[in-house]
Amino acid sequence: NETRWIEVTYRALTSSAPMLMVFEVEGGVEGGTRIDVRNDRGRLVVASRSSQRYGRSVSALASSAHVDALTWDGAEDAPSASPAAIVDAWTCLGTCAADRYVAGTYYVSVQNTRSVSQRYDIVAYGRAPSDGNEPNDSPSAATPYRLTFAGDGPSGAIERPGDVDYFRLTCAASFAGPSEGMRLELASSFAGSMVLDADGGTYRVGVATPPVPCGSTVAVRTRDGSAGPAASSVYSILADAVALYAIDAPAQSDPQTPTALGRLVLAPGETQVARLSFGSSTARLRYVEVVGASGVAADGRVLLELRDASGPIGFSTSRQRFASGVGVLAGAEATSIDVEASAISVLYQCLGPCVATRYRSGTVFARVTNTSSQTRSVDLYAYGAAETDRNEPNDSTTTATVVSVGSAGVTVTGAIERMDDVDVFRLVCTGGFEFAMVYVTLETSFPGSMVVRRSAGSTPSAPGQRLEVPCDGTFRVETTDGSAGPSASSRYSVRAW
Repeated sequence: NETRWIEVTYRALTSSAPMLMVFEVEGGVEGGTRIDVRNDRGRLVVASRSSQRYGRSVSALASSAHVDALTWDGAEDAPSASPAAIVDAWTCLGTCAADRYVAGTYYVSVQNTRSVSQRYDIVAYGRAPSDGNEPNDSPSAATPYRLTFAGDGPSGAIERPGDVDYFRLTCAASFAGPSEGMRLELASSFAGSMVLDADGGTYRVGVATPPVPCGSTVAVRTRDGSAGPAASSVYSILADAVALYAIDAPAQSDPQTPTALGRLVLAPGETQVARLSFGSSTARLRYVEVVGASGVAADGRVLLELRDASGPIGFSTSRQRFASGVGVLAGAEATSIDVEASAISVLYQCLGPCVATRYRSGTVFARVTNTSSQTRSVDLYAYGAAETDRNEPNDSTTTATVVSVGSAGVTVTGAIERMDDVDVFRLVCTGGFEFAMVYVTLETSFPGSMVVRRSAGSTPSAPGQRLEVPCDGTFRVETTDGSAGPSASSRYSVRAW
């Protein structure tokens, strides 16, 4: 049960290639030692009690005097490797820990966790990672990999704590043909909680993803940040081609009665992906919507997620609200109340979960997931539409809607119809009130976090709260989470007096 401390100094290297520093205990009883590695500020770097897995969890070890000192100043160049290859899948001969090579002094505590004496060697050295894809620790540094046959895919290893390996997967014609999609599965025997992040979801080893568009960037990591020598932390991503539902989605002349572009039949828990191609248009908004077939409500039972090549755009499970980011099930919808809509040309309402963004031509992918326990058929809509808020565009102080305020006060209305929309208004006081302060109050029934504030980043006022704004000043209406909705649900009124 004794604990010994070793002081290890790693010197600076001349090579800029990725390197690991490895601490290892060789000899003694298998599994009978535990090591902690701390830097010269006493902060834990890495810990282990295994020859196959290590991480940043803190071990409760008794302190002791430093009893020995080692210095490693060798140099080892990273081996050349193809992006799919693991070179020299190293393993440890005893309890070990490794992390990114950073020159400096470290203190390694080695504890005998058994009740018998053990004789062992302390080994500290540097080595190149076996994963020839490194460094690929961010989306911008993702390793490109072109899939060419069924079951193809890249391999790698999680060799240091907190490592995340990114890959950008493209599809050769021999792999996908006209399918344009892929289904992925992570394979690994690592004892840690290794997962695959793909298209906004997280999938365990052996669990296949829903259809993912070719050209997507995916990542492999461990949930707890653990890692291991390459021989134990090696993994592979296996890919099979899958068809995407391809749709051309031009702007439609009457968005109140758009034409369904296709019907999806979804088994319980099933996800299908549609590729939507938007052409050029003068429309201000780009809508994607799913409506239950034969008038069956889809709210709360179907999750719509919109993505493009750069990542998530927005999601919705409700006809009343959509938001940016990755989809989660929405809560209960708020009860609608009447709000004066004099500045809204048409109170537009989606018939099912929908997402609206500023209109841009190009390709987006709609992921539609049946979250219920029954098979559901939904109609998919994609179209361009005009904003029904006639104050638009009023997204900045230079395009602010002018509001004249006299002794009787005034009410202005609008709607937050697309994600991250901001409606800006400028006050002009009349009737001798040019130097007065104006009280502004927001009213809305939108089931999101809509507020009014004087400027970006200033203290917000929730609906029903009074905000003071000087004459010739501006105020803005927005949502704190960037959510929005069709004008029938996102409409608001602001009373100024």
